[in-house]
This record gives sequence, structure tokens and C-alpha cells, in this order.
Amino acid sequence: MAATIYMAQLLDITSPNIAKPSGKQVLVKITHSGVCGTDEHYKTADMVLGHKGIGTVEAVDGSIKTLAVRDRVG
Repeated sequence: MAATIYMAQLLDITSPNIAKPSGKQVLVKITHSGVCGTDEHYKTADMVLGHKGIGTVEAVDGSIKTLAVRDRVG
């Protein structure tokens, strides 16, 4: 997996460490995401850009019963 990260005037593609989901969490592999003008407000801090993502469930905490691996979400 990769993420586009904005770091103090630098835009970079990186592979962050991703933990397994726990405590009612779901891991989603994002296939599509929008980046827009509202992301400009966050130039002062490191962050993963993009919102309104669409993707596929990669892993699910055992307490989640409404989603399964390979479900499309977005």
C-alpha cells in the first residue's frame, strides 16, 4: 500500500506501516480518492491527503459483522 503525504511543502508517495484492525476497525485499500482545495488548509502538519475514498475491504476486526474482506466500500 502507498499513501500520498504532504510534509512541509513536500509531496511524497510513501508506504506507511499499517496495523491490523482492532476495536471495531476496518482496513480499506483505497482505489480512488479526491484531493481538493480543502486539503490546502493542512499544509502545516504531516497528513495523508484525500477524502471521499472508494476501495476494497482488506481486513476486518472480528466484531464487525456487516462488512467482509473484498467488499467494495465508499
